Amino acid sequence: MNQLTPMQKTMYEFLKQTYDNLAKKANLTQQEKCELELCKDLLKAFEAGQDLRNPNTPNTDRTKALVEAAKLLSKYFPIDRF
Repeated sequence: MNQLTPMQKTMYEFLKQTYDNLAKKANLTQQEKCELELCKDLLKAFEAGQDLRNPNTPNTDRTKALVEAAKLLSKYFPIDRF
């Protein structure tokens, strides 16, 4: 990953760790597994610096991928559930 702001780096590390922890759980519903896969794709798009609409175009706002991943995690995996 290149040229990350401190905020982007912190957000990415937190979301990646959260994703990794959730991916290890065996009791996820099919919907939750699908949402985790989408979150994984968003994190990969961020890592690659890709635009979410067009993977061949560099993203001018990489934070959007992180925000979308955070939205998915908070919607399907509320913190009080774990």
